Amino acid sequence: MNDTPLYQYGNKQLIEKLGKLKNRDVLLLLLDGSATFGRIGRIDDWVVTILPTTSIPDQGFVQLRATGSSLAADPILASQLFIDSRNIIHIVEGPFTLSPLSTITTPNDQTARTEASVPIPGRQYCKLIEELQELAGQNVAISTLGGWTIGGKLVEIEHSLSLIHIGDSLLPPLIIPNTITIFGSVFPLGLRLSINTVKIWSNLKALTQVILP
Repeated sequence: MNDTPLYQYGNKQLIEKLGKLKNRDVLLLLLDGSATFGRIGRIDDWVVTILPTTSIPDQGFVQLRATGSSLAADPILASQLFIDSRNIIHIVEGPFTLSPLSTITTPNDQTARTEASVPIPGRQYCKLIEELQELAGQNVAISTLGGWTIGGKLVEIEHSLSLIHIGDSLLPPLIIPNTITIFGSVFPLGLRLSINTVKIWSNLKALTQVILP
């Protein structure tokens, strides 16, 4: 449907990537600043079904951390979750031995906030992607709508989808060797994933900044 608020973020390459990850556990970072962890199930047109994970024992639910929810509390649990794929900005591909949403440290006496993000003009978006393409193979960080900032090594860009792998230089806090860093409202102190095979696929239609640390 062309009249939905999320229409401009539709990304066929991202849908194809989700299809290749079917039945795999993933962390999804969403346009509204929330995050969910579970297993990719059915993909029907633009709707993606998220099911409970199979690789983590004793976790029989999909986990969701919504924007504005208490970070000190346990994540919201659900038996299934249905997501408009145009709301998916980043796909974090495991493997995972623990849920990245289970334990989150939050700053004392601070409340996590989601900064308002305004869609950027199409021409500016295209120029940003052109700038990012020149940086393939380098350690960079990107910021997107939803208040997300991802740091690591940019491996490649295919159309409107980028692939970031673990960093290989030390430029804290965004770039740490053998680590991908994620900052957002549900990760106020940052989430650091240090598994060599971890990858982040990003919908560049929501790209707002390219950062060279």
